[in-house]
Amino acid sequence: MPGKSRVVSVLSDGLGSGVKANILSSMTASMALRFMEGDTEILRSAEVIMDALPVCRERGISYATFTIVDAVLHGWTRVIEMDNPPFLLVRGGSIVTPGKREMASSRWKDRKITVNEFFARPEDRIILFSDGVTQAGMGSWANPTGWGGEKCADFILRLLRDRPGMSSRELSKRDRFRSADP
Repeated sequence: MPGKSRVVSVLSDGLGSGVKANILSSMTASMALRFMEGDTEILRSAEVIMDALPVCRERGISYATFTIVDAVLHGWTRVIEMDNPPFLLVRGGSIVTPGKREMASSRWKDRKITVNEFFARPEDRIILFSDGVTQAGMGSWANPTGWGGEKCADFILRLLRDRPGMSSRELSKRDRFRSADP
């Protein structure tokens, strides 16, 4: 963000695949970025995003999810999540769970917004992923319900233990078939 010593990143995932999922996740990410840029109150921002998204009639869930990382130059970091798997904060080779609070909208009582706030340290890694990662392998004999968050975390920690300086780009391209199984 120009002139603010701040970085805002957004991950949004659309339900299913195809054009509709792409459009709705792109719209969600754009809205989230603009709301953070304008310092709009978190719950108000989430309500506007939720109001704009259609809800799947069959599953009763929104067509897009989001995770927002709002980081200020001197380390204060806020991670805001709606319906994505929880982010991972890797510090010193371990997963750290920062303090979090949940917010609920009076209009969207069944939807929770999770807000995590912490001071990032040098060499911390903030890892975001969608349910496409936690559901990888779903239906297989070894992972009938997918990897889940725990296997994802174990896999990431093992990769970083073997190569602590691995770039974020390389980490994002790793999969279990090019590395040891979790």
